[in-house]
Amino acid sequence: MFLQRWKLLFYLTALPDIVASLKSNQQAFSIEINKIILSHHTSSVDSSIIACAVSCFTDYNCCSASYNEDSKVCLLGNQCSPVMEDSTSFKTLTKQPRDVAYGKSAKQSSVFRNLSTNIASRAVDGDLNTWMHTETEYMPFWIVDLEKIYKIKQIEVFNRKSFHKFVVERLHDLDITVGATENELKLCAHYVGPSENGEHLVFQCKQEDIRYVKLMINGTEILHVAEVKVYAW
Repeated sequence: MFLQRWKLLFYLTALPDIVASLKSNQQAFSIEINKIILSHHTSSVDSSIIACAVSCFTDYNCCSASYNEDSKVCLLGNQCSPVMEDSTSFKTLTKQPRDVAYGKSAKQSSVFRNLSTNIASRAVDGDLNTWMHTETEYMPFWIVDLEKIYKIKQIEVFNRKSFHKFVVERLHDLDITVGATENELKLCAHYVGPSENGEHLVFQCKQEDIRYVKLMINGTEILHVAEVKVYAW
């Protein structure tokens, strides 16, 4: 009995250049057996379902694909949550959003006491026990460069942990803006707060053509967060 849905990481030995990119990006797909997407923007003939997945991965507009193992037809669609129908000849691949902020270049408006423990990269190091930390200032900010254009699904912010209530409640009146350039940012979400100790905040933010994500407090305050995760395709 086949599982109707399962996740697969494509670690391949063929197509070396593209495969290396797949490995480094840890691109995951879910697979629907005997399903076909109802709309597509591109069709091609590919040698295998793996080649079809590679075609989807390398096409920014592609978020889902259907492959027919008999005819070798690969259909690429731009819907990340595609409408599908039954088809015994097809399998449908859907890109899964992943954290694209981890390890990326980040900066902030100031660094508390110029200590390396408070720098911007601490918010994208995957460790909830470290944090970025600005000085007290007007509209302190932190920004991450995702290094390429993505379709964003959601942004998650982890508040730092502390025994002191006044410390954890500094996270309030927070604007999260996103854009293709640092100078063209638009509001994704606003958080009134204040936050609680180590709180995990999740903001739905479906935006396309995004490279930069910025956190900024409106007012005079200290900005510090333990981690920022940007889930995108």
